[in-house]
Amino acid sequence: MDDKRKTALMAILWEILQEHPQGIREFDLYQILADREIPPFAKRKLGDPKQLFEVHFLLFHLLHLLRRQQVEQGVADLEIHCLKIVITPLATATSSEVLPQPASKVDAYYLDDSHLENVTREMVEEMLDSFWKRFDRYDKRDEALAELGLPGHATQETIKRRYRKLAMENHPDRGGDAERFRRVAEAADVLLNM
Repeated sequence: MDDKRKTALMAILWEILQEHPQGIREFDLYQILADREIPPFAKRKLGDPKQLFEVHFLLFHLLHLLRRQQVEQGVADLEIHCLKIVITPLATATSSEVLPQPASKVDAYYLDDSHLENVTREMVEEMLDSFWKRFDRYDKRDEALAELGLPGHATQETIKRRYRKLAMENHPDRGGDAERFRRVAEAADVLLNM
């Protein structure tokens, strides 16, 4: 997509965001663009993982460009998250100069449109598979913490120490309970590979 088209889409996004001062969810923003039949958001099949990724990436690419533009012009900042996209005031120094914000890895990712150009269906499916595996582990987190007798704020080092202690106590070769040993090992695997 050429710079002229991006600029036009950024202007549309800015207008929509101004109409939603309390913020707007990514899906709702997409829906407004689709309802207004704004290409390339119109007539997309979000049930197709590759098209879903393309819509998401393009929307976030434009939002990050818009954020950079607005900050550089000293107008405003944007909070960009899939559950809330909102215009926010600029952080200012006591001298009223805008404080420069270092680009995060997320900013860098979405500002580089080669991520959209080079993505394949297989890559998207791999990303989704990885997400669901991490989500499944997160879903089992509380149960795993309880199995190890740890609080929710336990660090990786604390988890490792507790696992080693319980593994030694319950190892079948040391006369321990094989079933408890298995549960402890599974809990540690969940917590240490999130």
